[in-house]
Amino acid sequence: MNAMRRSTSVVAVLALAALAVPPAGGSTHSGAVPVVSGHVVVPTTPTAVAVSPDGGQLYVVSQGNDPEPLHSITVIDARTLEVTSTVTTCLGPVDVVAAGSTLLVACTGGQALLVMDAATMTVLRSVGLGADPKGVVVSPSGDKAYVLASGSRSPKVLPALIVVDIGKGKVVDRVRVGVISQAVALSPSGKRAYVSNWGSDSITVINTGVRKVAATLDLGSIMPGALAVNPDGSRLLVNRENAGVSNPRILTVNTKSLDVVGGFRPGMKIDGMAYNGTLTQILGGYYRVGTLLLVAGEVDYEDTFAIIDLLTQRVLTSVPLGAPCRGAGVFTDLAIAPDERRAYVLGECLGHPGTLTAVDLPK
Repeated sequence: MNAMRRSTSVVAVLALAALAVPPAGGSTHSGAVPVVSGHVVVPTTPTAVAVSPDGGQLYVVSQGNDPEPLHSITVIDARTLEVTSTVTTCLGPVDVVAAGSTLLVACTGGQALLVMDAATMTVLRSVGLGADPKGVVVSPSGDKAYVLASGSRSPKVLPALIVVDIGKGKVVDRVRVGVISQAVALSPSGKRAYVSNWGSDSITVINTGVRKVAATLDLGSIMPGALAVNPDGSRLLVNRENAGVSNPRILTVNTKSLDVVGGFRPGMKIDGMAYNGTLTQILGGYYRVGTLLLVAGEVDYEDTFAIIDLLTQRVLTSVPLGAPCRGAGVFTDLAIAPDERRAYVLGECLGHPGTLTAVDLPK
């Protein structure tokens, strides 16, 4: 399949099919807001957090620093927020995904994807990637992993989305993506993968069925970073990379036409984001699936978890995270529990131990 390239120069007013709706008559849910429920200290340079499918366990990968464990996985009881174990892992872990009874850990050291037994925390298979991984997503069926790789020190190895058969533990394909790729997201059906290319100012759209590039969306000097796909797969949110940008912008892409149909400035620095996936009750109103954006960012230099109303394009409510070393580090990951009752925000604290913050979400 030949890739087609689309470009856009005009950003229209944000238009979403799903709108906020008022609460039912007699409802008294006013004042429902997110609440910080606890913090967990994790080793220095944490890079990613994953939640087990049943929501009971959290897994944080960190690159560590003496005298802490170097290159580790911290296992946390999600109910009590207590660390239950710390396991040494590969060099340079950059991402972790909980997939069924296994954990997938992407490693820059050795350029590998580890397939681990989540119960015993032992390595079942190590899949050589031949490139430095940056992020991992798993197909809805759980049999394929899509590893975003930035290439390697060899000029012959180009940036790619690497397709891995998890059961067989082998690479089955590589799909070329753009320069300095930053993030990968899957559609809910798993039929499409989206890759943000910071260095190419573009989004690569991949048909996962035939494992080929279906389109490349040219964003024009946007420097795309974090991505989020709404629950019905009709919209892709693209966050402009924060580096050097005082007032970042979020673009909304129609995934059917591959046109940019909206854009707004949230008024805050954003490092991670995810759509709400269920009907949410907040501040006296009910919001349909996909109308709220959950983000980790900064408001007036305060590390914050916020909920953005995509209809009004404004921060609906926010809560300071209250983590140590506030404003001196960066968020490295944001994960949502399967029941969407909690969010977990992972922060790096510039050479000091990192912090995982649990935020109870309004329902």
